[in-house]
Amino acid sequence: MIKKILKITGIIILLLAISLFAIPYFFKDQIKAKITEAINEKVDAKVSFADADLSFFKSFPLANVSVDKLLIINKAPFEGDTLVSMGELNLKMSIKELLKGKDEPMNIEAISTENAVINILFNKDGVGNFDIALKNEEKTDEKSKPLSLKIKEYEIENLRFKYFDEGSKIKMILDTVFLNGTISVF
Repeated sequence: MIKKILKITGIIILLLAISLFAIPYFFKDQIKAKITEAINEKVDAKVSFADADLSFFKSFPLANVSVDKLLIINKAPFEGDTLVSMGELNLKMSIKELLKGKDEPMNIEAISTENAVINILFNKDGVGNFDIALKNEEKTDEKSKPLSLKIKEYEIENLRFKYFDEGSKIKMILDTVFLNGTISVF
């Protein structure tokens, strides 16, 4: 009797592990479509990425969402200028966060990136290229939908940060920046 119970328990655990490994591969296109839809609903820029991946094992017990070759290119008045380019972006979060609806805030536990370039520009009129959030044309009394970032860890490898203000002719470049740390919330 005990052997039967152990055998059934082992089979259930094995099937669960295989399912957690296989789900991201079977739903890869839906994952990429959901990421693209979520980004395009919020920004007024051309956003593209080469690949997106979901793993339940890379940072177990957290889910890991990886986005490769993320590129954000501005629209007018900075048409064609690259705002952000990232070789790889990794987000770690609870599996429950992946199942939340659109109107619920998402909690991200950790964020890391490699080989990123951030290019901040201001034109002669003082307008910055980083203001890419979509403007709500309808004036409503509703509060905006919250984004909750409870980041406990961050890691940035090989960041190049460029800043140029055309009006004041101030230019700054930080090259090969490496940062990592934890954030304590009291």
